[in-house]
Amino acid sequence: MALLKQINLVKFPTYSIGEYYIDPFQTTDATETVIGSFPVNQNQYVSVLIFEASAANSTHTSSVEANLQAAFLRASGNVARTSNSVTNGLVRNVFTSTGLTNSITIDAVANTSTNQIDFTVKGQVSITFNWNLFFRIKFEN
Repeated sequence: MALLKQINLVKFPTYSIGEYYIDPFQTTDATETVIGSFPVNQNQYVSVLIFEASAANSTHTSSVEANLQAAFLRASGNVARTSNSVTNGLVRNVFTSTGLTNSITIDAVANTSTNQIDFTVKGQVSITFNWNLFFRIKFEN
């Protein structure tokens, strides 16, 4: 698992917006893999404004473009993804080229063991994908 690398950070009086990336990452199967994490402090609200993932195989015959938005909070206990009856706290779009299955996913998960947001990707069996990952995150100071 990699740490998110900061590109830009803008601080406002009550919140900050940061832009981050993870070095190119490779998947070779359909195993969900944690590719990075973002800590959530006590009494903090974190909004994942965008988690953008794109991937292609080495011959560029298969590709994936995906993005998601999610919101997380942590009072005095553990981090949790906010939810409602419609979206379960997550808006996600995944676009794949012809011939790929719908099992390819990206996700943002509340890890209550570490109180972090874990970002995950899942590729497809027998295809090596080279992922490029970008994040814009808004969080309380």
